Amino acid sequence: GLAIDMIQSVLCLCLVFVVDGLAEKPHIVWIVADDLGWNDVGFTGSGSNVHSPTLDRLARSGVVLANYYVSPICTPSRNCFMTGRYPIHTGLQHGVIVDSMPNALPINETVVASVMKQAGYSTHMIGKWHLGFYKHEYTPQRRGFDTFYGYYTGNLEFWNHTSPCWGCGNYTALDLHRASATHDEPIRDQSGVYSTNLFASEAVKLIESHDKNTPMFLYLPFEAVHGAASCDPNCYHPSGDLLQAPQYYINQQSHIQDMDRRTYAGMVGALDDAVTNITEALESAGMWNNTLIVFTTDNGAPASHFDGRAMNNWPLRGQKGKKQDDIKTDRPI
Repeated sequence: GLAIDMIQSVLCLCLVFVVDGLAEKPHIVWIVADDLGWNDVGFTGSGSNVHSPTLDRLARSGVVLANYYVSPICTPSRNCFMTGRYPIHTGLQHGVIVDSMPNALPINETVVASVMKQAGYSTHMIGKWHLGFYKHEYTPQRRGFDTFYGYYTGNLEFWNHTSPCWGCGNYTALDLHRASATHDEPIRDQSGVYSTNLFASEAVKLIESHDKNTPMFLYLPFEAVHGAASCDPNCYHPSGDLLQAPQYYINQQSHIQDMDRRTYAGMVGALDDAVTNITEALESAGMWNNTLIVFTTDNGAPASHFDGRAMNNWPLRGQKGKKQDDIKTDRPI
């Protein structure tokens, strides 16, 4: 089935801990990559040339669900992640929510964060929402998350954290927020900080300050490795994605000859390094041995971009937006 199976598995596991009362409730860190291809990490066994040592190590020491499927595009998959329901039941099956749409995950749907709060968890989200924000009540901080640090739209520029308007005007706007149920403030002082590093740093600070005696649920959907939206031909209807990574991470993938593929691999490497920092923070905080880590992608890569040179779903047939094998994905736990 879809990612609904993962929601059900995680919730069932948590309920066992809650109802049984004999075991300590586990911390849960749920990491989502954006548009990650099957052949863009090592642990799928497809012979990827991208170095992803931490993800590969987690896969070797955990469980890889090799027959795991998601929706072929962002909003429908995230609908499943948050509700455990097929998107046809929430009206979000057709495509993504763009900025100009007065649309969102229906308010009567129960979101996983609310369930976790009822089970005694502190609930936090860092990263990409993309389930609607045209009214405050549809934002994650009003749907069960105690705190939210991230962005509401579909994709940003990785360095200045602006989003094209997507149907509402030829301009970009800052979309980076720190919010709770009572306030929402724009973050204006992080321009120049790469978003993968920014979100990982925020996660590390959250873990370091967390009372480990309280179970923590952290939903961490990264911007990586989605391309950064470009205003080509204009911001009203962007048509291109940009590959953006710090030169340090691009250099780490210098064995890759094609520069588009190497830059994209640098984006994967930055994500892998972010996971390294998060796992090390859990270990330092004494939380690692009682933490369940879930890693997934929302859908496969848009493999036809950049003339098919940058990202790769091989040996699967399809790509992002197509209902072929590309919707099959993987996750180490």
